Amino acid sequence: MAYIVSNHDFTHGEIDKTLFARSDLTFYNKAAAKLENWVVLPGGAAKTRFGTENIGISLPAIDIHGADHFQMFSWKTGDKHFLVILGNVSVDGISVIDIATSNVTTFTNPFSAASVESKLVKSAQQQNELILASESAQPFQLTYLSGNITGASFTFKNPPVYLYNNTYDDVTFTLSAITITPPSTADNACPTLTISASSTFEFTANFVGGTYSALGPTTSVQIGTATIVQFVSATQVRVRIHTAFGELANIGTQVVIKETAYNSTRGWPACVTFYENRLIFAGGSSVPQSIFMSAIGDDYRDFLPGPLDDDPIQFTIASGESDNIVNIVSGRSLQVFTNSGESASPIWNDTLTPGISIRKQTSNGSTSTTPVILDSSTLYVKRGGRAIMAFNCAADGQSYNSTDVSVMSTHLINNPVDMSAYTINNAYDSNLLLLINADRNTNGGSLVTYQTLSEQNVSAWASTKTYEGKTTDLNSFDDYWNNVCVLEDDVYFITTRGSSSQHYLEKMDWTVCMDSYETKTINSTGVQTLSFPNSTQLHGRTVQVLTDVGNSSKRPKATFIGNFQMSATGDIVIDIPKTGKYYIGLGHENILKLMPAHIMAETGDTLYTKKTISKVYVHYVDSYSFKINDVSVPVENFASSGSSGGIILDQPAEPDDGIFMTSTIKGGWTRISYAEIKMEYPLPCTILGISVVLTA
Repeated sequence: MAYIVSNHDFTHGEIDKTLFARSDLTFYNKAAAKLENWVVLPGGAAKTRFGTENIGISLPAIDIHGADHFQMFSWKTGDKHFLVILGNVSVDGISVIDIATSNVTTFTNPFSAASVESKLVKSAQQQNELILASESAQPFQLTYLSGNITGASFTFKNPPVYLYNNTYDDVTFTLSAITITPPSTADNACPTLTISASSTFEFTANFVGGTYSALGPTTSVQIGTATIVQFVSATQVRVRIHTAFGELANIGTQVVIKETAYNSTRGWPACVTFYENRLIFAGGSSVPQSIFMSAIGDDYRDFLPGPLDDDPIQFTIASGESDNIVNIVSGRSLQVFTNSGESASPIWNDTLTPGISIRKQTSNGSTSTTPVILDSSTLYVKRGGRAIMAFNCAADGQSYNSTDVSVMSTHLINNPVDMSAYTINNAYDSNLLLLINADRNTNGGSLVTYQTLSEQNVSAWASTKTYEGKTTDLNSFDDYWNNVCVLEDDVYFITTRGSSSQHYLEKMDWTVCMDSYETKTINSTGVQTLSFPNSTQLHGRTVQVLTDVGNSSKRPKATFIGNFQMSATGDIVIDIPKTGKYYIGLGHENILKLMPAHIMAETGDTLYTKKTISKVYVHYVDSYSFKINDVSVPVENFASSGSSGGIILDQPAEPDDGIFMTSTIKGGWTRISYAEIKMEYPLPCTILGISVVLTA
């Protein structure tokens, strides 16, 4: 008996094979066994994915020095857009690329190779400043002002302080003065603070910027306070007194003395963000659970705590566990991610004051991969690197919960090292997560996309491959993705390509379905040799050629010329049919494979019984020819004259809409039957739905 089984949408994306037996669940016919090089649209249709353009900016400061690992950040200040790229070298290791002009400004990279390799450098931006932080080096600040970019170590006016050593109960601290120090006093003329000899405590240069407090005058409830401004010796420092002291000498039990929380000995902050007009640093090797917040406004350099609401704040997570802060995120409240749980400041109180509380919300733990905000959720990588969690506001509006959004597609999550949210999409209204796994090496590997739109019940993962070696290649080497970064409505990738493992900066393009493409304008027809000596990512490889590429990302179109073998020096021989602009790039195959076909018959579920697919119906829009179970679909899409419907000769073919029914498919009787669509050419295709006629 023949039955019709339909996939009306692909809103659940590519799911793990361990769920192939769950034909009893509603998601079964809203998913796919494979969605390779497709993305799912908000309405549930599957669309062939974007291509990438090699934008012609090599990475000289990185490649010349032989870096194998990168981090990439977006920076927007006014109408200027920059990409900031870090390589694991010191000299010229930071490249700031002006997207409008392609100008590159370089700076010395202060961070360690291990920090960049493990993608541990974090960023935060406010106005015209971008601050980079990692515990391996002092934070680094980039500033754009009057057309110039400057870079320098971030310096504190009043740095964060921390009580590292309190073993001074038997030490006597003696001041040379007890009254408030006049503001005009030079540091080297400030009062001295001297300690008695001690085997457990001594001053170091790390105390400069720290604080000293002791009993104030007996007639006052105020504590005497001072800032340490100069290191003299292991037993003496100079201090600037802010509130008067009661005595010149105090024993250690009457004293609190703190050194700077971050310095070259103790290490530097692991995380940075801006929230509620405060600059926030957090974590680090010596203060892994502490958070330091600047005073509100000002120049974000004052971190000396005080009692007023706009004073700096210091908070340490005391969860009873060995929590290391790995990320902080400015969301609906301040969100803190550690290797054992997720915490947040209260949602109902959006003002951070010295009485702040940051409480644990869930206990999954996360990796150091920087979370992203998408579709009102903060997405983070669960500890272990095998799941993507959504940190959401709970139903009570006063707490958070964590939901595994990758639970049905766990095979696509393999230790993600980079993520970026793409929400300003000029191709379609999207909430798209772009994620790079470290399944190739610690540097990168496969690219995975996640389309989410909660109001349409879309939660769809899809796999992505870039160029894979062909038998005709002079050298066999599979390419892979290193980094992804969204900058407004553009997306940039760093890729590794070719047998020499060179790195390239590429830009997402929805109008061309090839990767790392180059262009050339040709003014004559006939057999010609085209040369691309600088396009090393194409050398010695099978390339594809397009022309007549349209400029609409919503309805892309093109004419496919063919596949060609490029020489090791960048030459291809091609018979040019017409003059115009040509696109030469690396192809990728698009594979859409439905879930195993089945029907709930009167005698039961046919999932494991022998059956055959006799016909397939495919509803497509804006598409060129594709294949169904290796049967070509001859899409008739000649250019027309509009309302008259007449065919225009010598014009490129247009993508078409329609419903195609295959003739009888000779697939034989099997227990597991699939319908599969392939797009072998670099042309667009959008599948709305598929129905199969199943005889069981």
